[in-house]
Amino acid sequence: MDDVIAETQLIGESKDRGRFSIRVQIGRPYLRARDPDMWACPVALEPLHERLADIAGEDSFQALCLASRLAASLLDGFIQSGGRLLNDDGNRFTPKKLGLSVRAGQGRYLTARSRPTRRKRRAAKRGR
Repeated sequence: MDDVIAETQLIGESKDRGRFSIRVQIGRPYLRARDPDMWACPVALEPLHERLADIAGEDSFQALCLASRLAASLLDGFIQSGGRLLNDDGNRFTPKKLGLSVRAGQGRYLTARSRPTRRKRRAAKRGR
């Protein structure tokens, strides 16, 4: 990721991988070239998820919030699948410490596209 604006390092533990380092990164939101009404925000959780699609939002703030929430949700999914997360000092880490609530069942289905975009709302008002 080129333009990282937030990053944290965690330690993951799982039966199949043992103990390993996890780098969580959030990139700077940007206006999408092919859809000028939409913003996107890069997010990475390496090595848990090698390549995640940039998260789309109606504006830079929504894209940033959704990317952060996706990271928390994926970390929660790792825990739900039997993994453990630790801070670098060895204390247990939970996604709740990020200040982003992740409710059961939301996990990987988080997407900005679940809400109509501004363009789609305008088209619906025009009767298309």
